Amino acid sequence: MGWYKNLQNRLHPPHPARTRYDSERALLSSHASPTSTTPRSPTPGAHTLSTSVALHRLLHRHFRTLLLLLFLATTCILYTSLTAMSAAPSQLLATHDAAAADAATAAAMRARWPKLQRYYAGLYELVPAAANVREYPPRPPTTTPVPAAEGHMAGQQRARVFDPYPREGVECGFGGRRAPVVRAYDGVPRGMPDAVIGSAKELGLDESVCFERYGRLGDYGLGYAAADGGLGAAVRKPGEAAAEAANGWGWEEEKIDWRGMDWGKAQEECVASNADRFGDGKRPRTAVLLRTWTGYDYTPDDIANMRALVSELSIHTRGEYNVHILVHVKNASLPFWTSPELHAHTLATSNLPPEFHGLAWLWSETQMRSLYAAIPDDSARYKHATLAAEYGFQRMPVHEVYRSTFMPVQAWSQSHPEFEYVWNWEMDIRYTGHLYHLFNRLDTWSTRQPTSGAWERAARFYVPSIHGAYSEFVGNTTDSDNAPADLITLNPLFDPTNTTWILRHDHPGFPPSTPRRAAVITASRLSRRLLTAMHAENTQGRTMFSEMWPASAALHAGMKAVYAPHPVFVDRRWPVAWLERTFNGVAKGAVFGVREHNFEGSSWYYNARWAGGVYRRWAGIGEGGGEGEGGAEGEERERGEERGEKRGRMCLRGGWLVHPVKDTR
Repeated sequence: MGWYKNLQNRLHPPHPARTRYDSERALLSSHASPTSTTPRSPTPGAHTLSTSVALHRLLHRHFRTLLLLLFLATTCILYTSLTAMSAAPSQLLATHDAAAADAATAAAMRARWPKLQRYYAGLYELVPAAANVREYPPRPPTTTPVPAAEGHMAGQQRARVFDPYPREGVECGFGGRRAPVVRAYDGVPRGMPDAVIGSAKELGLDESVCFERYGRLGDYGLGYAAADGGLGAAVRKPGEAAAEAANGWGWEEEKIDWRGMDWGKAQEECVASNADRFGDGKRPRTAVLLRTWTGYDYTPDDIANMRALVSELSIHTRGEYNVHILVHVKNASLPFWTSPELHAHTLATSNLPPEFHGLAWLWSETQMRSLYAAIPDDSARYKHATLAAEYGFQRMPVHEVYRSTFMPVQAWSQSHPEFEYVWNWEMDIRYTGHLYHLFNRLDTWSTRQPTSGAWERAARFYVPSIHGAYSEFVGNTTDSDNAPADLITLNPLFDPTNTTWILRHDHPGFPPSTPRRAAVITASRLSRRLLTAMHAENTQGRTMFSEMWPASAALHAGMKAVYAPHPVFVDRRWPVAWLERTFNGVAKGAVFGVREHNFEGSSWYYNARWAGGVYRRWAGIGEGGGEGEGGAEGEERERGEERGEKRGRMCLRGGWLVHPVKDTR
């Protein structure tokens, strides 16, 4: 231990006073007689001093042992801490996955998260979009803080016509009526949340504006009486529009009388006027097929949105899109195709408003059974059988619309080869922004995506708050080949094989090991060559469930398929990491099946209960929603001036795709 003592002396030289004290003590000790028996009084501090010396000697003697013990203790503490730290994420993920899989547990957890309130903010609180401090999702810590902007009366912002059309071709008319327009406000209500899934910016959608109901649907009859040619729904108070215009933030109301309108004739004339724009290698044409059925109860909101679909996608585009209405004749025994008179009678009694009769295309399941007779139908033998839930589909006829939604789309495409692309669209879909702007951007964006790796990129939800820029989300990809997509879906394309999705086994004519893909919600764009491939497979006796069929057929044929990450909103303040884990799952596609209850508070899914509520609030229909349906509390549930619009009418940012929207009367 000599090296240690020398080192200590160099680092900590003895204090002079201490040295002198030790010398004096040694001298006194030498004068004491070792044999003396005379008791002596203890020197003050002597016991303490001897103890210190003994301890000092002990430390010197066992220094190496103490160092080793200290090292072992430190190592043990570090190991225990690191083990606990590494186990924590696994435990958290295990807790998450268990909670996400159980509907009751997940619902109870979501109920603890605060409801988002600023969706319901109004026109009186508009701020520039760039200055908006969003309520949700939280901004990343690295984001430069945006100074909060005070909302101001919309009088400082005049609504403007939102016009995204290219000026090509011959202008089309509306049967002598003024052309309807869509109006938007620059800015958004203060605190308006952003989408947590998908991205308007990525798709090229304008999110610097917001749309309220009268600017969006007012020119299609919303807000004025049937006696004036309107729909008699959400009727504005006398003088309301004029007062807004006088105050500088509204517009002079010029009501369009839609009585006697014939949309089929208007579309035919438009196509004829612009025939030289299409075909023979020129601009491709796209059809939008709106799905409905005999006996459907059309509400004013339905009619306003149907008018918008034809106006914005067909008439204003000068024939780039055509809208057709596929009417499912529910009476399967009615041979309406056998005579013009029976066809006309069937259409007249279908409940489709007369203004749309010229766009109608009737079909029935009887026709589909005849056209695709090679597909075996075993439903009769399972009608009374006890089946596991995932095999319950076997009780339904294979040609029934639920299992085979795309059969009539295929049949329609076969009889209309002039259309290169076909959108399948549903009656319960709404878009709060401009329809052409949406469809055009989906087309442009999907064409720009590289074909290489497209299926892999389409398998997950894009959550910008977690994934960053879309280029970071998809990773290294090859340059775009500018090939139009054969399939555009509005939800991810997932492999259902190892999921709990209940319809994964519905693939008549295909072996169980057949590779499959699916996209929930059948709203999608399909190319003619994809529809032709699907038609050919059906005629040979092979098919799959509706939401699995286009994606799987495209996969088998090596075609390009993309999931367009449109903006999706949620009703509550989800922790974004928890949300991303929930929707992208422990494995791709895991959210589809027993975890689908997690979509209930979103704006886009078949079971999204909140979606309809927030849309009805925006459209001024009824009282909006309560728990699970989007109602903010208190005054926000009231109607009219008591409708929660003391801050002005709701004005949703950019444009929302909303599904499903029911009960709009």
